[in-house]
Amino acid sequence: MIARRPVLGVRARIAILVASVSFLLIGTAGGVLLWRTQSRVMVGVNARASATLNPLATLTAIANSTGDVEQIDDTLAEVTDAASTDMPILYAAFVDFKGNVVTSARPSRVHLDDPFEKPEVFVATAVASREPLWRRYQEPGHGWVLATSAPAVAGIREGTVVVVFGISEIVDAIRTSLFFTALVGAAILLVAIAVMYWGIDLLVVARLNKLSDTASRIQGGERSARTGIRSSDEVGRLAVTFDGMADELQTYTETLEKRVADRTAELVEANRKLEEMARVDALTGAFNRRYFEELIQFEFRRSQRAGHQWCLLIFDLDHFKNVNDTWGHRTGDRVLAGFVAIFQAHLRATDVLARYGGEEFVAVLLDTPRAAGIQVAEKLRTEVEAATFPSADGRSTLKLTVSVGLAAFPDDGTDPIDLLAHADTALYDAKHQGRNRVVAWEKPEASGG
Repeated sequence: MIARRPVLGVRARIAILVASVSFLLIGTAGGVLLWRTQSRVMVGVNARASATLNPLATLTAIANSTGDVEQIDDTLAEVTDAASTDMPILYAAFVDFKGNVVTSARPSRVHLDDPFEKPEVFVATAVASREPLWRRYQEPGHGWVLATSAPAVAGIREGTVVVVFGISEIVDAIRTSLFFTALVGAAILLVAIAVMYWGIDLLVVARLNKLSDTASRIQGGERSARTGIRSSDEVGRLAVTFDGMADELQTYTETLEKRVADRTAELVEANRKLEEMARVDALTGAFNRRYFEELIQFEFRRSQRAGHQWCLLIFDLDHFKNVNDTWGHRTGDRVLAGFVAIFQAHLRATDVLARYGGEEFVAVLLDTPRAAGIQVAEKLRTEVEAATFPSADGRSTLKLTVSVGLAAFPDDGTDPIDLLAHADTALYDAKHQGRNRVVAWEKPEASGG
């Protein structure tokens, strides 16, 4: 007698078909969801790195602009040791324009048998880049790392900040999360098949849909969204855990945003004050000599490219030493401040006035031909001559005059050094001719043979 092979019943075939299709569809959808979850986690990693990197670039740029390398070193060490344990900083450095490390830091609270070394190729690429860079790769002995860089800018680019984060713990957490998520998904899948088979699938699907919708709302920016599901089964526990995570995420995000906003405001204000101190003469409110020298170099290059004309004026208050000797330095300071106030009231917003030294001032009249520059200089001279300056005690007034030397670009010089020298020569001629006058530099006539 031949044994008959067991035949699967319709119910078993339907169960197998439902299970196969469900595994195929849910497995595919789960893979996409897990991939998107991993992508979102890495986006969060990048955001956390940016929250450290951007303020660090600003702080090191400000410190480097003042030559305070020790401050850069302290800042790198402080940030490195303050990094979170799940995303430690393995290496941080401030690099100059040639790719040389000015100073670097490694975590002092974590013992490393194999300290992380400078990523030569990444540093070279970062130094040449004008934009922040991100590279994620595996480093032997250190696992997964995220190498980041940002230009350190404080008015001008001071260098490049390079920070390497250790993200192995996060990657491992992602993998663990993916594994357990897959297990939970498989369990939910089996429950869903059973519920569909026995006709109560709507109850589970409805709650899963609510969990998914809440996740989507949170992803869309609705931080207060919660599932509200409270039950003791698997879906209920998952929902409670999810809501708890959402609460923690909302609190963490709001706290982080406030800290970043406060720190950013502090850095912006500090940067503004430093920039103002570096550019402005404290006594008169005019720009200082350093800013003027930077400006004239920039204007020289701009005018060479665009063919613009501009004038350089050097002013010297006549017999100013007598003011200090007779009335005292307090009166002298008030005279200098009043002199600047007169000039600022009659110069255009595009013109630049700077204190060059003592009672000497310089003005750059942008986009101004030679003839127009002479007219402006003469107007300023007459304004000073007509003005009165109060003494420090307020009981007397002084009358002063000013001598002006003028040189124009490109008529009187094709580089900043020549232009300054010619304007200074013209000022000397104005003094020699009796003061209280405007003298424009004239090219000496060639002597005949």
